[in-house]
Amino acid sequence: MRLDALFQPIASLLKRSEVSSPSSQPTPSLASAMQGVRVQLSSQGSERMQAEGRDKDIENSNLPDVIKQSLRQIRMLKRLIAEKQAEMARLEQANPEKNRDKIEALRHQLLSFNGALVGAMTDLANFMRKLKLDPQQMMEASNLAIKNVKPQGY
Repeated sequence: MRLDALFQPIASLLKRSEVSSPSSQPTPSLASAMQGVRVQLSSQGSERMQAEGRDKDIENSNLPDVIKQSLRQIRMLKRLIAEKQAEMARLEQANPEKNRDKIEALRHQLLSFNGALVGAMTDLANFMRKLKLDPQQMMEASNLAIKNVKPQGY
């Protein structure tokens, strides 16, 4: 899975929400600029989320769409990390010497996914600040972001 595919929807939202205007005209707020923005997951991401129904808490939250999208990406990264960790544990238990190359490849993937997760969490914090969420929304978004997830198939 390519990491840039995970962040493409958010990047396009940011590009669409950037409003440049001369200093003589007031600049609309980011929230008002984003009112007409629609967020879509990739078909693979949508299928995974719908099949499991694991992210209903995000969908049912009273948060802006860009925050929900960011939370879904954080959850997907957490699931990928959990899957790779479980796979690595199975390989280490089976035969660490025989599976050394696979284990090393998984370590590299985990490093990439963890870096992407840190970036996604940073993006979430930036979105929350830019959208000026109220304290209750900030708490809700934070709680949804830190919620533990199970890997696919568990």
